[in-house]
Amino acid sequence: DGTLPAVGSNGRVTAGTGGYDGLSGNEVVASQIVLDNPPGATAVYVGNTVTINVDSDNPKLNSTTTFSGSTPDYTNPTTSTTGFTYQWQVNSTGAP
Repeated sequence: DGTLPAVGSNGRVTAGTGGYDGLSGNEVVASQIVLDNPPGATAVYVGNTVTINVDSDNPKLNSTTTFSGSTPDYTNPTTSTTGFTYQWQVNSTGAP
């Protein structure tokens, strides 16, 4: 229901309004995507087509319910290696 334009490298929302801020106390599962060779930044002009390849031999989704303060602890995660769906965010703010 909110505008969430920025997410940090740990997956936490770093800017936006009306969405998850990590401070409600109800955060119980954290997830982390691990790619051997993550795709780099790609610029594309309006109206043009872009292809982004995910070249990873062993993609993983780590999940944990263990936190150190508000930081997820992935020391002993539950790991999934199949069933991935990728979604890319369009950065329209001009920020990296």
